[in-house]
Amino acid sequence: MILFNIRRVLQKKIFFVSLRLRSRGEDPSNYIVKKGVTDICIDGYPRSANSFSVRMFRQANPDSKIAHHTHSIANIEKAIECNIPVVVLIRNPEQAIVSSVIAHEKNNVDEEICRYIDFYDWVYRRMDKIVLADFDKVINDFNSVIVDINKCFSTSFFMLDDVKKADSQVKGDIENRYDQLGQEKMQHIKPIPSNERDSSKEKFRDKVLLHHGFLEAKKIYKSIMLNAKK
Repeated sequence: MILFNIRRVLQKKIFFVSLRLRSRGEDPSNYIVKKGVTDICIDGYPRSANSFSVRMFRQANPDSKIAHHTHSIANIEKAIECNIPVVVLIRNPEQAIVSSVIAHEKNNVDEEICRYIDFYDWVYRRMDKIVLADFDKVINDFNSVIVDINKCFSTSFFMLDDVKKADSQVKGDIENRYDQLGQEKMQHIKPIPSNERDSSKEKFRDKVLLHHGFLEAKKIYKSIMLNAKK
């Protein structure tokens, strides 16, 4: 528990995000906000259409520099401080948390629920500084997300000319990327539906729904969604 609480604090620090990326062999400059370079930050809790959103946005704006996939409020906070447009992705806690537990192979529902609560509790208090993009809206009407971005930040990002074509291309790219990494090994983290992961979800769904912290996660999600509609 002590180690977990330390991680909860560190995850809110940009230097820790950078270290975590480097430990995975990633270049932090490809993910972390940089003033004068980054055009937009698109980030959210894991399994909230992060990969899909970034690829769809790039389909419409291929030259844009996007900060993404840190799953950390530190990246979002830095974007806000630098006056860089921010899109925060959100998905209902049941689907997001169950999927994240499976993807990270930790089977640690406690940590994932705390992570969800910490992330969106922080986001809720900064709703006036971001564009919120709900999972269903991202998947079904991505151009409306771009409209929201341009309206909120007075930007002029391009929209997709053919949403269905972009959707098919993006999903194909995601499939190919994870298949190249190894079919069996990567099935649990592939960020698109699969029969293998659906069966795993059933195993963890009750653990999430019956967890004492789930109601708090659900409450935060509902509060954010109500606030976003105002």
